[in-house]
Amino acid sequence: MSKVDELKRIESGPPPGEKPLGLVAEFDVDCERNSIETLQGAKEVLLAALRQADTGGVTLEAWRNILPRWFVEKFAPEIAPEEAVRRRSLPMEERMQLAETWSLGAWVYWLKPTERQWEWWDAEVTSPHSLHVMVIVDAFPFPSGSLQWLFRCCGATSFELAE
Repeated sequence: MSKVDELKRIESGPPPGEKPLGLVAEFDVDCERNSIETLQGAKEVLLAALRQADTGGVTLEAWRNILPRWFVEKFAPEIAPEEAVRRRSLPMEERMQLAETWSLGAWVYWLKPTERQWEWWDAEVTSPHSLHVMVIVDAFPFPSGSLQWLFRCCGATSFELAE
């Protein structure tokens, strides 16, 4: 699939009758606010990000101007390499708490074409406070943290692999 096709699917869903090529990972998403607004926010961010010709070549400062301000404000500050080393020595519980909030640099790293292992397929509102999100993946498991963070920033309270 091409980036152009993915952008079209984000904007208006897949064409009627079209089936995804590859494996599909499906997520059930609970939202603290209106699920329509949560989905609209996620799409707004993805469209802004994926419209960049080279997501890997964009500077952090440029990302701060490309992405919606409300989204950028949700990120933790960037950390120095020394702090990353220090954090690796912390007990697992503390490391897990720190990992719950992403930095902008970490999030855009996972948007690079060489790192992003999912592609948007579709999403549907299933109730006023829930969504069903589908992405195409090459294999299971796959790194979905950046996708989870996106939806959490947009109002999701949980983002779980559908059974």
